[in-house]
Amino acid sequence: MRKRLTEIAYLMELYFKRQTRIRNIASILFSSIIYPLGLYFGIGHLIPRDQLVYYIAGLITLFLPPLL
Repeated sequence: MRKRLTEIAYLMELYFKRQTRIRNIASILFSSIIYPLGLYFGIGHLIPRDQLVYYIAGLITLFLPPLL
């Protein structure tokens, strides 16, 4: 039982590290590509920057899992 809990804890840790890495990638994409292109200004009033980063992270998670 203890070994199983340790495995679950380890898998959760890996999951959270992956999610953090994906959010970092999304933040980099936002800062270096989307913001300079001016796309942020069109939707900046509708979606706060933090929520937009999470949205981009979600898209990365859905469409690019083999690469991460």
